[in-house]
Amino acid sequence: MIGEVEELLLPEGAEESRTVNCDSGGTLTVSYNETSDVIDQLLSFRECIVTTDMYGSVLLNGTYEATITISGESEADVNEAYNITGEVQESNEPLQIKGTTDTNLATGLNNNPESFRLINTIDVFEIKIGTDYAAITNAVTRINTTDTGMEFSLSGKVLGSAIGGYIDLSTPTPVEISDSQVCPTSGVIRIASEGSAEVRYGSSAGGTASAVAVWIDGQVVESYSDCSAVGFTSGY
Repeated sequence: MIGEVEELLLPEGAEESRTVNCDSGGTLTVSYNETSDVIDQLLSFRECIVTTDMYGSVLLNGTYEATITISGESEADVNEAYNITGEVQESNEPLQIKGTTDTNLATGLNNNPESFRLINTIDVFEIKIGTDYAAITNAVTRINTTDTGMEFSLSGKVLGSAIGGYIDLSTPTPVEISDSQVCPTSGVIRIASEGSAEVRYGSSAGGTASAVAVWIDGQVVESYSDCSAVGFTSGY
């Protein structure tokens, strides 16, 4: 939502400190500061009413801050902090967006100019609209790419009113994808709550198929020779 609001109210970008009027009242103030190694952008909403594609007209108060810290020519840390309250105007439902995310980005690792690393960490991130609630806690996502493929791993907990509780997401074995293969060569994606389900790829699959197998509560229930059967497509 905040990205959409920023595009609507600041179509020329947020790289300049200023105050703009919102669509139907209120203001958005941008505070922008940049040095050789730190970029800080603070958006402050004050009774700001703006029309969004998903929620229609919303009223926003609070702040969103993004801080980029640059280390040399090949690494940066991005911290985002959300502290937004407001209301969905059509339904009069209160809304709240709160939490922080930290992302580390690096290129040229191990003297490989084609390499890239992303590590995203979320302690707590919450969205609440009326009685609908969703949150991500204790989440870490890692992506490493080279000129031959990619490795992906994640861990964290998702809570929400729509699922009536929580699920734990993890990759007990990181998912490895080769540029020369259609399906992952190995890896396990695990979803757990009161029970557990795993999607196992390649050499991690077990069962009778070389591409992918689905395990429920420790037992293989389906095996496939094509990973598209579980919705995987290459082309990352």
